[in-house]
Order: sequence, then C-alpha cells, then structure tokens
Amino acid sequence: MKTVFATASMLVRILSQTLVFLLIGKVLGPVELGQFSLFMVYASLIGLVADYGCSNPALREMSVDVDRAATIMNDYLVFRVAMGVVCYTIGGLGLYLSGLVTAADAPLFLWISLASFVALQADFVLLIFRATTRYNEETVTSVCTSLVHMLLVGSVCFMSPHIVPVTLAFLGSRLFALVFTISMVRRKAAMLRYAAGQIGAALRAAPAMLRQRTLYAADSFITAAFGQVDTLLVGHLLGLHALGNYQLGAKVLQMSLSIVQVASSVYIPALSRAVHQAHPLRMMLRMMLALAAVGALAAAAIYWIMPYLVDLTMGAQFADANVLWGGIGLAVFIRCLAASFGILLVALDKPGVRTVVQVGIIASLVALAWWLLPSYGLWGMGYAVAGALGVGLLIYLLAVLRLAPSLAAPRQLIRP
Repeated sequence: MKTVFATASMLVRILSQTLVFLLIGKVLGPVELGQFSLFMVYASLIGLVADYGCSNPALREMSVDVDRAATIMNDYLVFRVAMGVVCYTIGGLGLYLSGLVTAADAPLFLWISLASFVALQADFVLLIFRATTRYNEETVTSVCTSLVHMLLVGSVCFMSPHIVPVTLAFLGSRLFALVFTISMVRRKAAMLRYAAGQIGAALRAAPAMLRQRTLYAADSFITAAFGQVDTLLVGHLLGLHALGNYQLGAKVLQMSLSIVQVASSVYIPALSRAVHQAHPLRMMLRMMLALAAVGALAAAAIYWIMPYLVDLTMGAQFADANVLWGGIGLAVFIRCLAASFGILLVALDKPGVRTVVQVGIIASLVALAWWLLPSYGLWGMGYAVAGALGVGLLIYLLAVLRLAPSLAAPRQLIRP
C-alpha cells in the first residue's frame, strides 16, 4: 500500500502538470509557449543549483531519525532558502547581462523564477511524509494541490489568455501548494517552528553542508539537466515557434520517467536483496523483458496515437510537432531498456557509473542536436534524443558486462 500511495502521489502531480501545460499551450500558441518554456528552463537550471542535491540526504536522515524529522527539515529549509536567494540573484543578473533575458522580459522572468523556487520548496517539504511513512497524507496533499493548480491556471487561461496573467496564476497555484503542504505537515510535526538560535546555527553550518553535499549536488544536477538541455538547444537553434511545438514531445519524454520511477520503486529493493542473497541474473532478465515490453508498447502508442491527439486537442498551430513522434517513441523505448541497467547499478551500489552515463548522454545530445537540427529541424531533434539515450544504453551495457563475473555468485553483505 505504501508503494501504491507513493506512485499515486507522483502520477497525480505529473498528470496535473501535463494537463495545465497543454492548456497553456492551447491558449497561448507556440511562440508564447516557447517563451514561457524557455524562461522556465532558465529558472529550473538555477533551481537545480540552489537545490544542491538536498533531497536524497534529507530523506535518508529523516528516515533514520524520525523523531527529529521536523528539526532536520527546518535546518534544510534554512539552507535551501539561503541558497535560493543567492543563486537566483546571481543567475538572474547573469542572464540579464548576457542578453538572454531583456529588460522588457525581466518581470515575466521574475514571476517564473519565483514560481520555480516556490515549487521546489513545496516538493521538498513532501519528503517528510515519506520519511515518516505518511504516504496517504502525501497523496491527499498532492491531489488537493494538483486540483487547485488545474482550476486556478485553467480559469485564468479562459478568462485572460495572455502570458502574464497565466504566469501569475501559475505562481499563485505554487504558493498555495507550499502553504497547504506546510499546513498538512504541521498537523503532526513542528514544521517551521524554530527554537532560539536555530536559524543562525543552520546558516553557520551552511559552508560545511556545501562541502559535504558536493557529490549529491553534482549527481542531481547532471541527472536533471538532460530534461532542460534539449529545450535550450531547440530554443536557441530553431526559435520560439519550434520550441513551443517541441514542448509536446518534451512533455511525453517527461511522462515516460514515471515508468522508470515506478520500476525503480519495485525492483531496487528486490534486486538489492537478490545480489546479496541469491543469483540476481534471473531477476535482472525478468526486469529487462518487462521494461522492454512496456517501452515497446509506449513507443507504438506514441508513434500511432500522438498525431491524432495533437490534431484533436491542440489544432493546426501545433502540427509541426507531429514530426517528432518517431524519434520520441524510439527514445522512450531506449529509456525503458536502459532503466533496467541503471536499477541494477543502484542495487550494486555503483553510483559513479550512473554519473558517467548521464554525462555521456548530455554530451551526445548536444553533439547530435548541433549536427541534425540545422538540416532536419524538429524531426532531427527527436532522433538526437533517441541517439543520446542510445549512447547511455551502450555505456550501461559495457559496465554491466564488466560486472558480469561478480554477478555469478551471491555477494557478501558487509555491515559497518
């Protein structure tokens, strides 16, 4: 039931974000959707730096010491707010001085950056539900905030279909999500109730945390950057109209991550036990076949169904997006197949290989996009993404083949 609630919480948020995105694209059109998406990517990349890979260590620490979960969360929030103020200020000034954000666009970028920052904190606060095994409350919180998100942004889209009011509605829904999430947590935990001197102590500990969390920050940034780099490449190489159309394909790629996340929640615990207690190759093979089958079905659905859905829901203004679906479908299939190797490496405690794979994927994506986009446009971008994920799959395969001898027998579990 815990897995069911955790999965439901994730899927509800993904579904609401996707529906809101499609509605924004429908009322704004490709060009304004492209501008909104480009600024959101800028803000998200700054947010990835500000986040500094806090989620995994915070979840681990709160899970180990549940009685102090609220105190741990409070300390992390001080660190994250301080990092956010510094990173968004420096990042915003850098974008303005470089000309990527003009003076006329500065207010819009400010609202989008604030929405991105608030959304990051709301998602982070949700971790305390998982650490204290209150998955049902996490699901309730996700459902309520997702409904408000859809209703508020959707209402403004119909009443005032312009980029500024829609952006302000987006910000308002994120502020509601943060306030509502904190109120739900505070029902059973001392959330944001700081003892005398606690904020000062947390700020003084920030330099030490910067040093301790460097590897987590690097892994988090590199992993998440793939979902932003493709948007930047399309926006700068093909323009805002193409970027608006590409966002439909990017959203499908983002939704495919839910397949990987659900598979990880199921197979990581099982494989972690198998590599220490039994022969893991049989379970690995079952996992590969299952993910390959799911990936193939998803790829076929994307290739055959998405053109009809785009024409039906988004209209002729997004017709250019239909050249994407061959490459995007192939990319989703490769992602599902590669996920099986990534999950095995987590079970084997080999995070370094995963980082190498992510670097290889991003480098390949930049190289392939630079080569294909000038000649083939959006069609080339779909296959650039597939090719980059294919490079990652190849690195995964080579790494697992090197580890094959160690998988032939049960591993000894070494306890500290």
